[in-house]
Amino acid sequence: MYAKVKPPPLALCMCGIGAVVGCVSPDLCDAVASAIGPRGPDLQGSRAYSPAECPGVTLLSSVLHIRTEAPFPQPVSLSLSPGSTDATSDCSPTLHGVYNGEIYTQDGADIGQDVCDTALVLTHLRALLTRHHPSMGDTEGWGAVARGLSSLEGPFALIVLDESTQQLICVRDHLGRRSLTHWIQ
Repeated sequence: MYAKVKPPPLALCMCGIGAVVGCVSPDLCDAVASAIGPRGPDLQGSRAYSPAECPGVTLLSSVLHIRTEAPFPQPVSLSLSPGSTDATSDCSPTLHGVYNGEIYTQDGADIGQDVCDTALVLTHLRALLTRHHPSMGDTEGWGAVARGLSSLEGPFALIVLDESTQQLICVRDHLGRRSLTHWIQ
């Protein structure tokens, strides 16, 4: 059952991940969490962010654990600092993301069942964003990021908040095997 609430300007929800952007209503966040909850019974998480001069963003996740020994907590926060290589949920944050999918290979090499594909995808995206620095309307920079993401084989979708550029980035694999929907009021 969905709670009857007045939604914020934008809400995204899909296969265990979601984002609520704008005047963040706790009731709407609870409704999105309830909607995605059955998709991932192993671990649920959410975190609200308020980057400078941006509307509030809440990222939500519901993890169905199929890789590694333990579920990987989401949302994930990654530092964009030079030399930072770890994908952890508590490092110095500037890139925040939620992920759903399963990556089989990267650049044609099998990544194996012991590799956390959440960390792999978000770390790969961080490297692409750091290398190409795309901004709004930068078709060349975003094209380079898209080409870089095409090295990942498998169905996936992710939502990432880049605090350094104040952009919300929504990505899915090139075949669209993980749905990405949105609702705007």
